[in-house]
Amino acid sequence: MKTMPLRTFILLCFLVASLSSWSLAAAPAPASFSPGGVPLGGNDTTPPVTTCTIHGIMQGQIYISNVTVILNATDDLSGVNATYYQVDSENLSVYTEPLIVTDDGQHTVMYYSVDNVGNVEAQKNASFTIILASPVSIAIGGGVGPMAWITNIGTEDLVDTPFSISLDNGFYLMGQYRNGTVSIRAGQSVILRSFVVGIGEPTIRVRVGRTEASIDAFVLGVFVIRI
Repeated sequence: MKTMPLRTFILLCFLVASLSSWSLAAAPAPASFSPGGVPLGGNDTTPPVTTCTIHGIMQGQIYISNVTVILNATDDLSGVNATYYQVDSENLSVYTEPLIVTDDGQHTVMYYSVDNVGNVEAQKNASFTIILASPVSIAIGGGVGPMAWITNIGTEDLVDTPFSISLDNGFYLMGQYRNGTVSIRAGQSVILRSFVVGIGEPTIRVRVGRTEASIDAFVLGVFVIRI
């Protein structure tokens, strides 16, 4: 049997060793991945985007029911790690389910999200006002324009509570509708007046918060006569 010369064997071993070393050096090192599937330290420099949706029964710009706040965060690269929120002056919390806000007054929800590589979204805010109940009594009279006596029968002051005075059925040059806000200390009264010019037999409606009263009247010029 013919044997390979020693010199040839040594050259072949050297060639095999050289090829192996080149292959190992040329192979890319495996990447480390984050839980979202993006290489750590990779190209994800974009923070998540969080949207806020508010649900409730509105009257004008005021919610007259409990308000449900839904936060939805997306991140197309590393994925969303967590969404954080704060209602008014409460503690910062992790969002896990829709928020339900039940207290009267103006509220602000601050929120933002963080992705799986640590990109932090800029804080956002959503504000809304809830007026569930208005502890007032309303008495409507006539005269020069419609007049309403509003009494705060509750134990707390009413601050910036929306009101409206409206007339239907008739022809009016001015004064058919008036709205604004009113503040009344507990146990005290204020008078709301609307100047009107027209003619008709309207129903005059006065609403303060969620409380409403109405009367039927006759309008002639600037005068309102209660029927």
